[in-house]
Amino acid sequence: MPGRRRPIRRIWPGIALTLLLWIVSARVFAHYVAAIADYSATYAGLAGIMTAQIFLYLMAVVLILGAEINAELENRNQ
Repeated sequence: MPGRRRPIRRIWPGIALTLLLWIVSARVFAHYVAAIADYSATYAGLAGIMTAQIFLYLMAVVLILGAEINAELENRNQ
């Protein structure tokens, strides 16, 4: 992250995309865990921990994607 402040109007596209992807990916992952995945058969007692780790990894990817969108938009404006 650069060490300077950005006006909210310049970072709004990345924020909006991050929020949208966060909501969509959380719902898709919740459906996947409820309907398809059987983590308890693979990980036994660690199923909850593994599910949380995969979810947090997915959310980290979404956050990085939003930041990359903002960086690309800023590079195009310069």
